[in-house]
Amino acid sequence: MVNRRPVQQQHEWAVVRDFLQWLNPRRGTRFTVISEPNPPEAIIRSVRVTRWCEVGDVFWNDAYAQDLFSYATPDEVHKPIYPGPYSSMDARLAKRFIKVLRKKLEKCSYDKFRDEFGPGYLLLPIFHPWFNGRTIRCTQEE
Repeated sequence: MVNRRPVQQQHEWAVVRDFLQWLNPRRGTRFTVISEPNPPEAIIRSVRVTRWCEVGDVFWNDAYAQDLFSYATPDEVHKPIYPGPYSSMDARLAKRFIKVLRKKLEKCSYDKFRDEFGPGYLLLPIFHPWFNGRTIRCTQEE
């Protein structure tokens, strides 16, 4: 089996970098990554405070995740997602979002970081080919 960990790690770093590029100008902070213990993905520090970031991807379904990761992983044969038709796409994503959120919130591996640095950021990027307002409403209802 091909090792996807390096691709996953690069992806998680990119999510944290994107989050900091979004957060810093909006909050007037200058957070930078000071450590990558995994988990959590990053310990970040600004002038006044240190926090932590954990990433948990929410894919529309397993086949879509495999499509994306197999395409991005060197030496792995790309396994494109099967052709449709598809139904209840938003409802399926909403259920997966809640599942990933619960799983991340139940983990104890962040406890020592929370105890040392206080609250952290849970980053849940969503991978859904037709993400829109209906997807958000379904997730809120779920």
